[in-house]
Order: sequence, then structure tokens, then C-alpha cells
Amino acid sequence: MTIRFASVLLCSSLILVGCDRDSGSSEAASQNGDQQSGSSLTATSPEGGGGLLTPGVDMSPIAPIRVVPDILDWGLIAPYQEATASVRLENVSDQPMKILTVQPSCKCTTVDSLEGQVIPPKGFVELEAVLDPQTNTGTRKTVIRVLIDGYSNVLSINAQAEISRPIRATPTFINAVDAGEGGAVRNMTGTVQIASLDGSPFRIRSVHGMAPDHAGEFDPENPKNSYTLNYDLENFLQPDGRYPRYLIFETDRADSPLVEVMVRHRMSSPQLNRNFKLTDYKMNLGRVAPGGSVEAALGVHEATTTGDLIQITNELGYLIELLDQSVDEESDDLQVQIRVTVPEDAEPGFHYFPLQLYASNQSQISIPAFIRVDPASAAP
Repeated sequence: MTIRFASVLLCSSLILVGCDRDSGSSEAASQNGDQQSGSSLTATSPEGGGGLLTPGVDMSPIAPIRVVPDILDWGLIAPYQEATASVRLENVSDQPMKILTVQPSCKCTTVDSLEGQVIPPKGFVELEAVLDPQTNTGTRKTVIRVLIDGYSNVLSINAQAEISRPIRATPTFINAVDAGEGGAVRNMTGTVQIASLDGSPFRIRSVHGMAPDHAGEFDPENPKNSYTLNYDLENFLQPDGRYPRYLIFETDRADSPLVEVMVRHRMSSPQLNRNFKLTDYKMNLGRVAPGGSVEAALGVHEATTTGDLIQITNELGYLIELLDQSVDEESDDLQVQIRVTVPEDAEPGFHYFPLQLYASNQSQISIPAFIRVDPASAAP
């Protein structure tokens, strides 16, 4: 067996295992982290003994390709805002290099079709990638893997983006995981910074429906463009004895009324369903007046397996309509457009509640939704 044949085998393996189908939501990636800390998936170089192995074949060194810059960075983008970025694949050798395949690890990322393209000696090609962040906020990291003919080690290109609404929370998640056997849980208390990206002043209305606890001096008469807020997760313990999956910071900004921070704790972990994989495991419904409605979108991976959504229910008596459903044939993702209508007699205030989603394959899943019902939001 030759190295060239091994590359073909590795190309098949790359396609089969290269895509984490749930990494677009951050829930699957964080699920194991809620149970224990310190675990991660890392692409390794040949020097570290990593790479994909083919039994009985000597490993060649990684292809002489230099990635410039070394990280593909989409920068700071808003939810639903597609972003494009690129890197150069520079051939630093005296031999032509043929690209066999390019595979991103996440369905949220699409790349140029470079299969079969040859990089001339001392030349380069541009690798362009498009990120679709959908509704997710926070830091998004993915890996784009490139396989070069004649080289059995895969070239891994790290890619990243920071996804934020006009009001940004730092950190984007509270890592309150167990410190180990017999150890105390960390970060049950701490601070979160809420700041406007455009520098405009705003006010904090509540933290998960409760009065905000400002760190340091605070003048309610003079709004600022940044706040540091104290939190204690024990204050947000739910009636079922669990912590909310997301801690919600409410502002007076119309374009960012609710800003969520994920809570990673063994008592906040969601119950995932392998037969019902979502692109986002929450629904931020913003601010709405009694009798008003808001439209939102959600996505489902592996639509051919899950099928259409048939119903979404809730405990607050809100009317939820399925407006449109369509499947992206390339990604096999189902895109669902819904409308949530709040009754005229709905109780004003902040509400954090479960949505029950039912699919035609008889699977179901529960995700948290949050909304502020505010009579002042009514149209004049």
C-alpha cells in the first residue's frame, strides 16, 4: 500500500468524523463540561503524536503548507449575520501540492471547493470560509481540516468568531462546574460585565427578573455604557431545585432587551435528545406588550431523520404558530419560522419558561425560552 492510497482512505475518514453536528449550538460541546472540568478536544500535530492513523502505513510529515494568518478570524459579528474570512495556504516547498479535500468540523461553516486544486511551488491559494452563526452568542470556535495528496497528516486550521448583540456580556458563560471529588463548586458567585459595543449609555432593568446588584459605585440617575454586576447562583435556584441554563440580564435597549449568559453546572445541564438535534437550545423572545407577538426562528439538524416540527407548547398559555418550515438540502438542516403571541391578560414582567418541541419522528425536547412582557412596549 502506498502513501497516496493512504491519503484516499484518510479522506474518507475525514468526511465521516470531521463534523461535529451539534457544535453549532454550543450545548453538545458544553454538555460534558457541565459534568467535569478540563476536558477538551484538541487537534495535534505530528510532533505531538497526533493525526489520523492508517494501520500498516508509515506516517509522512505534515504537508509543507503555511497558513497565513495562522487563525481564520471572522471577528465580531451579530446573530444571523453571515461573515466571510479567508486564509492563504502557502506552499513553501519546491513541489506542487494537490488538495484532496477541505472539511469544516461544524455545519455552521461552509468553505470554498478547493478539491483537486494544485498549489504551485512557492505559490498559494486562498481558502475562504463563511460562518452562519444563527441565534447563538458567545465565542464560536471550529476547525477546518485540509488533506494534501501524499501526506497522511491532516492540516488543521483553527477558526473563530465572537458573536454578540449590541449589548455584550463578559464572560459569555459561567463555568460553575465541580472542582473534582471532594472539591467545592467554583464560580457560584462572581461578576459579569454588561457593555454596549457602540459606547451608547443604557440601563440595567433586572437580572433574571430580580433587582441588579451593582459592583462598586452606582448612580441610577446617570446611565453608563458598561456595568459590572454581582451574581450569586443560589439566588436563582428554581422551584425544581435546578439552576437556570441561562442567566438573563435585562436592559432598556430596544435592540438588546435580554442578554443571556450560559450557566454551566451539573444542575443546569439540559436533557439532550440524539434524535432531535437543534442549532440552538434556547429561545430569546425579547420584549413584547400584552396582546403582542414576536416572530422567531429555530433550526433542526438532520431533518431527514427528525422530520418537520408538528407542535410547540408552553405552560404560560402563549399561542405558538408554525409559520414556515424548509429544508436546506445541502446541510440537511430544517429552518422553522414561528410566531409567539402573548395574551392580552398576560402577567407583566420577566418570564423564563420551558418550550416543548415535538417532531414528526415522535421525538420531543424541552428548551428554555425567556421574554419580558411589558405594557410600555405597546405601539402608540
